[in-house]
Amino acid sequence: MREKVVASLHQQAEMVRAELEGRQHTVMVRHYEEQDGQRVLVQRTKRPRKWFWKGANGAYLFQMSYCNTPVVIANGQKVVEVGTLDALPAVIDTLVQAVTAGELDAALKANQKNKPTKKPRAAVKK
Repeated sequence: MREKVVASLHQQAEMVRAELEGRQHTVMVRHYEEQDGQRVLVQRTKRPRKWFWKGANGAYLFQMSYCNTPVVIANGQKVVEVGTLDALPAVIDTLVQAVTAGELDAALKANQKNKPTKKPRAAVKK
């Protein structure tokens, strides 16, 4: 659980660096497609969803997610007001340290109830 969140936070930090440099951040994803009746593994690029945005007052806001649900970070707050985009990497580093230390385990476990379950594959009749 912690490893997934830390990996996602590192990806968000890379997205912030890309935005500061004025470039798009993409990642490679692998999935299977049906081609000529066969399942084929295909790689493609994808733009991940940002966890940060510019608010109405001009300050940047950050919202960490786990299992497609915002995580309560502190005092019932799900959104952190960062200020400038330059300050966002420091906030992300602080969250990485908090997740690694286990300080957000209760909030992450509360979000696990929303985790999608995998459906078993239907047996193929031959």
